[in-house]
Amino acid sequence: MYESVLEFLKKEKAHKHVVLVLNKCDSVPNWVTGAPIQLLRQFSRLHSDKKQISVGFMGYPNVGKSSIINTLKSGKVCRVAPVPGETKVWQYINLSKRICLIDCPGIVPTSAHDSETSTVLKGVVRVEALPTPSEHIPTLMELYISPGRTACLFRTHTTRAGDGKPKIS
Repeated sequence: MYESVLEFLKKEKAHKHVVLVLNKCDSVPNWVTGAPIQLLRQFSRLHSDKKQISVGFMGYPNVGKSSIINTLKSGKVCRVAPVPGETKVWQYINLSKRICLIDCPGIVPTSAHDSETSTVLKGVVRVEALPTPSEHIPTLMELYISPGRTACLFRTHTTRAGDGKPKIS
């Protein structure tokens, strides 16, 4: 996804450092954040001629960019939500006097050749914002249900009475 960004940085901003992060910060204890903070401090020392270094977090929507920043800060400084689109504008958070973290909204690369359905399936548009979301179901079925295979769609719900176990209808 970010090949074009990496190519741009290599060509136009060769002095910039790129660190790729595999995120699962919500599953590890806070003391684990010491290593990334040390790495950021090393970058800061490497660029001691600068007043401050800025570290941008970019990625697909809802992958945990804000959660990483919250973990590094050991507190809730960025809002998070279980649905994409919570971060709407860039947010600047000071990790230290010399290190600024930038929380960016999620990025989904689109093409001029993308259909409306393709854009919807990439998660660029929230389903709640679609006037008729059901019009995209046939394409979804074509993409994810291979020919000759039976597709079963289930709706689960919890009963109020009885054993409380989910029932499939």
